[in-house]
Amino acid sequence: MPANASLDQRIAWHLAHTKACACRVLPAGILMELKRRRIRVPVSRKAAVVKERQPAVLEGLLQEGLRLGADSLEIEYSNGRDDVVAYIGAVGRQIASFPSNTPEALALRRELYASARRPHRFSVDDRQIRIRVQVEDMFGEDAFRITWGGTRGGPTRS
Repeated sequence: MPANASLDQRIAWHLAHTKACACRVLPAGILMELKRRRIRVPVSRKAAVVKERQPAVLEGLLQEGLRLGADSLEIEYSNGRDDVVAYIGAVGRQIASFPSNTPEALALRRELYASARRPHRFSVDDRQIRIRVQVEDMFGEDAFRITWGGTRGGPTRS
């Protein structure tokens, strides 16, 4: 993609890339513009294979974040990897990093986009956790911030 690409150039690049490779989920802004223009998103063969073996990654990351006593998680794309950082107040600790073309990273992004549309509840260590996912544009890529609340049952955090 050229530097300072126009919206039309970005759309063309993302459509060609999606058709050739299923390594990334399209950014939310591009998806909304494609929907507005009534353009179908092509599906590559690789995407069909990844869908078949889609692991539940988000729940495992939430468990790790809660185990550390974190208040939130942030997922950000950097240098071909999706980095996951757990935050306890203002202090962050990286808890995972996935190459962005792996089934785990693709599954994580699918779960994050689904949770961004509608808050989800997870059962983690006998507690019901309600998560909220915010999607932010970070230099042309989507970054995610996960916060949670509404823990019920099981041991409580002090």
